[in-house]
Amino acid sequence: MPQKKKDKIFSRLQKRYRVVIEEDKNLEHVVSFKFVPLVTILVIVASFTLLIFLIYSLLAFTPLRKAIPGYPSAQTQADAMRNALKVDSLEQELRVWNLQLNNFQRVVLGLPPLPIDSLLETGNIAEAEELVFEARYAYQDSLLKAEVASGDQYDVTVVKRDMENIEGILFFPPVKGHITEGYNPAIAHPYVDIAVKPNTSVCATLDGTIISSVWNDDTGWTIQIQHSGDLISIYKHCTKTIKKSGEKVSAGTPIAFAGNAGNISTGSHLHFELWYRGAAVDPETYIRF
Repeated sequence: MPQKKKDKIFSRLQKRYRVVIEEDKNLEHVVSFKFVPLVTILVIVASFTLLIFLIYSLLAFTPLRKAIPGYPSAQTQADAMRNALKVDSLEQELRVWNLQLNNFQRVVLGLPPLPIDSLLETGNIAEAEELVFEARYAYQDSLLKAEVASGDQYDVTVVKRDMENIEGILFFPPVKGHITEGYNPAIAHPYVDIAVKPNTSVCATLDGTIISSVWNDDTGWTIQIQHSGDLISIYKHCTKTIKKSGEKVSAGTPIAFAGNAGNISTGSHLHFELWYRGAAVDPETYIRF
């Protein structure tokens, strides 16, 4: 809108006007009043604002608010508060009972009870629950290891063999990393676990033929390679395989990617086994990881 037109409208709003009401028949003067449009507009806006403020104040700060349909009464609000406190108290009591039940189960199983009473006395329920969770995880992990050990004790025959034929073989390390658990057939662990970063390339340790490349819910992708001289290498907990059964590979050739695959995996690592003439041998004896 042009500035001249704006000024003209504003000027008209500031002028004084007279409104006269007369009878139609004899033009007799009934009433008249003067007004300024700008002032009239401001008065109307202020009146509406004041009216809204008064209505809000009446509804917010006086008992009239209870007349609004659906507005909770003081009794309803008090009942809701009491119910919320009762629910919170019951939830806390249920958590304490769960902790006590867990200790009772440990005693029945012949396990020592956890020292959660001292934590409950200080009201630290969250720390007690964390203690129970860690103990439960450790117990389940020990059960899993025992199950694996009992299942493997009839399948794995670890005996001392004549190793002269493999002493001079140059093995390529399948991965480079830190060994978290070494070769220990006494606890049904005739292999090594090597911690690595996720998606680390896994390489064939020797020339050979892939005789198995399958997915297993417990161990993830599992690859087995048949090498010459009655040697077999096994790689578990891989997240992805890039070789298929029947393919020939050379030492150092990438065959998969290591990670945290499988239900019994506890972190990103490679499970590596080395077998010679049907017996598991210690990979660390021949390979520097």
